Amino acid sequence: MDDLSFYFKQKDFYPIVYAFRNNYEKFSYIPDKITKQQLDFISTRNDKRKNPIKDHLFKGNVFYITCIASKELLEGFYHDLKDYYQCLFSKDIYSQDWWLEILPKKATKAHAILQLKEYLNCDKVVVFGDGLNDLSMFEIADESYAVENACRELKEKATGVIGHHDQESVAQYLKEIIRDNMKDLYYVLMYNHLGNVKQCKTLIKHGLIKVNGLVETDAKRKITEDDCIEYQNRILNSQPFTYIMLNKTQGYICANKDEKEKCVIDLIEEKDCFCLGRLDRDTTGLLLLTNDKSLKKLLLPQNHVDKVYLVEAKRRLSKKDKEIFARGLLLMKIFNVYLQRWISLMIIGVM
Repeated sequence: MDDLSFYFKQKDFYPIVYAFRNNYEKFSYIPDKITKQQLDFISTRNDKRKNPIKDHLFKGNVFYITCIASKELLEGFYHDLKDYYQCLFSKDIYSQDWWLEILPKKATKAHAILQLKEYLNCDKVVVFGDGLNDLSMFEIADESYAVENACRELKEKATGVIGHHDQESVAQYLKEIIRDNMKDLYYVLMYNHLGNVKQCKTLIKHGLIKVNGLVETDAKRKITEDDCIEYQNRILNSQPFTYIMLNKTQGYICANKDEKEKCVIDLIEEKDCFCLGRLDRDTTGLLLLTNDKSLKKLLLPQNHVDKVYLVEAKRRLSKKDKEIFARGLLLMKIFNVYLQRWISLMIIGVM
């Protein structure tokens, strides 16, 4: 991005320049020459990267440039540079000032997230955003959420819209996700074999259960793996749940007990588990097993839990085959066709 130094010098404009200087990330600016809008932005930043300087604005390894000024001025810069750099030209939703952000063509949030996803071996990416510079990551994420005051373009791409940023909506959303995956105290006690629902709630009500050294009387208190639960001087298991991914082999049925057939439960040590879903006796593939009865809802048809099946065909499917599968097949109709053919052959054989 070295050529931008010459470009902005010609334009007599002094942007905010982000670069690595002496192996440290800094954003540099010349206080006497920046625009009022840029100065207002900088004054709101309590940031160790601040680097007010007198000259050599583009020194170091530059990777990002911010221009905040009038719409008319920035629009000219945008048209000059958009074919050579990634240029994000928009009105800031907070200050209402016009911004032009300039980066190398491949320097997007999406590119960074995909690299991070691969490095961390993540299965799923959930992102949050508010501005146009978040569009690229919204397009590649598994789930994307825009805050209530986000720009219109981002809301249109989002999986959902959450609260206003002033309401700490992202933190609240994450808190709810974590909370939804935590179990109630009485439920944890049940899996520690202290009784049924009523019996466990009674123990809590009578002050016989301690959480982290204190008596807990709220049966629906959410329990984390770090919580220490105590009953009659005995430390209980705060996460007494088992979740197993099993690559089922042929010859086993999805049951806990059968007088004639081999059962998948025989393949694992945890005998209190049950299958989430079913695979036929001679079908192989992923099977989930758990002792967590709250997950039984996944089996109910009314919950419409989508499933994806990988099928190996005897021959390559034609375009027509794919169109037929996309429309759906009425199996009863196909069965009737074959039944009629079979009856015809039987009649011919008799004759």
